[in-house]
Amino acid sequence: MDGYQPNQSLGEALTALQSCVSTFLDQLSAERDILLNGNAEQLPEVTNNKQQTLHELTLLENQIRPHLVTLNNGMKDVPASENSSSLATKKLWREIIETLEECQRINTENGALVNTFLKHSKNALNQLFSLANINNTVTYNEKGNQQFNAESHRSIHV
Repeated sequence: MDGYQPNQSLGEALTALQSCVSTFLDQLSAERDILLNGNAEQLPEVTNNKQQTLHELTLLENQIRPHLVTLNNGMKDVPASENSSSLATKKLWREIIETLEECQRINTENGALVNTFLKHSKNALNQLFSLANINNTVTYNEKGNQQFNAESHRSIHV
């Protein structure tokens, strides 16, 4: 990505932030689709892309932070007729916030999907261990002698 540029104006930085946040929303949506379709092999690539985008978002946030005082305080007292760019900046800021809220919603859904997947996997593995009667298996020690494992209960915990 090329959104972060040192010493950008507030408008340029917010435009770059909006682009970056939109990219992050697309990545979260792609992650949701992967989770819903069971294509876990595609998750590492999406995760890597999300990490890169989060890094860029952090850089942009640090660049915008000094401007926030102006955005939140100074602009509220400027009449629209005197400063039309302040209205455009406020509109852009609202769009960024709305997109971030959508990112948060999808990220929460993705977390729930992952937790559901883990719970189902844990239950399936516990069922397989039960069917294999793993509690009374025979194994061999380093000398090649048989040893019996009589564990009282073995299950997978996530």
